[in-house]
Amino acid sequence: MARRRADEGDERTGEAVGQALGEVFFLLEDYPIDPDLREPGDLTDAELLDGVRAALEAVRRGSARRTDPGPEA
Repeated sequence: MARRRADEGDERTGEAVGQALGEVFFLLEDYPIDPDLREPGDLTDAELLDGVRAALEAVRRGSARRTDPGPEA
């Protein structure tokens, strides 16, 4: 139903949500759930939170973009 409304309204929100979810999954791949297993280059709690917030903000703007809150590993 939401997709039909988006198609009818020529909205790109669905695309932005999909891109943002992809970004969040990408961030989670670099985030150790167990702090004892954290290695250099892994995302910290704050970096994960910043990345998720950036993805959410991109959805609010209607255009998700890749964010990289952490240092390159």
